Amino acid sequence: TVSLKDRNSNLWFGHWGGGLTVYDFSRKKFVDLKSEIFTGYKKITCIAEDRSGNIFIGTEGTGVAVYKPFHELGSFSTTDSSSPPKPEMIEEEIGKKENLRGINTLFADNENRLWIGTGTGITIYDIPAKKILGSLNTSNGFPDNSIQCIIQPYGNEIWIGTENSGIIRLRKDKISFR
Repeated sequence: TVSLKDRNSNLWFGHWGGGLTVYDFSRKKFVDLKSEIFTGYKKITCIAEDRSGNIFIGTEGTGVAVYKPFHELGSFSTTDSSSPPKPEMIEEEIGKKENLRGINTLFADNENRLWIGTGTGITIYDIPAKKILGSLNTSNGFPDNSIQCIIQPYGNEIWIGTENSGIIRLRKDKISFR
């Protein structure tokens, strides 16, 4: 299980079988988003929130899904005939140019870009423009393809934890894609 506390204090839980549950802080109740049909029952590996409140869900085998901020999802109940909202899949938007199926980590930076870490490197996605900016991997000089975690502890720096090369610190203004 992975978790995230969003800006409105809602708690998001991603589960082994692709399920996604949200604890709705304002209503003090759990909501099952019935996401398994969209995640293909694949394990949810990570959850991230961008500065607009969109929630990005990374999976072990079906890529990245995006949910609008929880307060914008509308009113629905899993006990009646209404159905939970359908996420938007990033895979469809970018034409599957990159190998974004096995997601290890997601990170939304302060410039509203989504850093997608996989076993084949990092893909950097411009959230508002809905397009890939580029990739970092061993074929273009990055030291390791197996990305485990990504954070931005200081303004212009991204720190990346890898499986085989330790921690890599990048200055965002020095990144170029070849």
